[in-house]
Amino acid sequence: SIPYRVVGGFRFFERAEIKDMLSYLCVIHNPQDDLRLLRVVNNPPRGIGAKTMEAARSIAAQEGRSLWDILTNAWQIPALQKAAPKFQKF
Repeated sequence: SIPYRVVGGFRFFERAEIKDMLSYLCVIHNPQDDLRLLRVVNNPPRGIGAKTMEAARSIAAQEGRSLWDILTNAWQIPALQKAAPKFQKF
């Protein structure tokens, strides 16, 4: 049990850090969960820009693959090779 005290503000499960942690756990359990992956792939900041993520999402949609599959194989995709080391940090 980890003590946690919320004073005013948001309810526990509405807090950004709790949503982020739950998203991380969901991605660990199911890497194909693109929505939660998008929430945490650049959190904490890894220097992955919006244009790069949009390109990755577009490639995933065009190829019928999950975003996780695209990001973990970014070094094989010419449009994402520059960002591949940043994805590896994730």
